[in-house]
Amino acid sequence: MVQCLYDYFVRNYYEGATFMLTKSELQQKIAELKMDYINLQGDIEKLESTGHEESVRKAEERLSNMEKQLAELNKQLAALS
Repeated sequence: MVQCLYDYFVRNYYEGATFMLTKSELQQKIAELKMDYINLQGDIEKLESTGHEESVRKAEERLSNMEKQLAELNKQLAALS
């Protein structure tokens, strides 16, 4: 889900397509992304406790991507307010 959302925004942003989500759509996407972020943090804690270093690294990269997505969505939401 998160990767699909990320791909959608990257594809539209970098290909110059214009799209505009409504305020409620942005709020919903932000809420979903935050929930995914929280779940991934929990997964990272489990992976760290079991010594899966490579999986932890990949998961942390996904967290970083999520943070960028959240920043962009919040920026769009602020522009609507």
